[in-house]
This record gives sequence, C-alpha cells and structure tokens, in this order.
Amino acid sequence: MQDGDVKTIKGKAMADRFYISQLGEPYYDMLKIESWLKQRTMAAEANSILCSRLMQREEYRNRLVNELARKRGITFQQMWDSILTGSADVLSPEEYKQMMTERNPDE
Repeated sequence: MQDGDVKTIKGKAMADRFYISQLGEPYYDMLKIESWLKQRTMAAEANSILCSRLMQREEYRNRLVNELARKRGITFQQMWDSILTGSADVLSPEEYKQMMTERNPDE
C-alpha cells in the first residue's frame, strides 16, 4: 500500500498512516506544550490541530477545487472525485491552452 491508500479496519474504511516532516524547534515546543496542557499525546494533539485547521479552510479548498474543475471543463464533483481516486493530473500550461483551443476553436 502507498500513502493515502484505503484499507478496511473493523468494517470501516481508513486511510493508511502517513508521516510529516520533522517540526522546527519552536513548533515542536508549541505542540509539546499544547499536548501537556490538554493531557494528550503529541500525536493526538497534532491530529486535533490538523483536523481543526482543515475544517477552517473548507471555503478556500472548495474555491480551489472549483477553479481546477472550471479549467478542465468538468463539474466540482467530478474534480473532487478524481482527486480522491488518484486519477487527477496536474494540468500543464500547454495542456490548458490545447483544451481552450478545443473548446473555443474560433478564437
């Protein structure tokens, strides 16, 4: 399995564990203090902080996915699904230009 692959645990789909780069010293210290204050492990506190931040960024994330979908001439949901299934590709400027030419041949 690769990072992000899905496996089933107790009948529930779960993504494989992934790892982040080592935190810089001040961030490590902040996480350690937050963890201690809340009496959580550092892993549990990091998980909580990441989930909270992802929820806060929903509007921004949706705007980006919508823009990527617009560039490809597909719906938001099609773009979302292609990202989640691993079938989305980065669009090069040349590919985008070709798609625009195909959509608007008179221009």
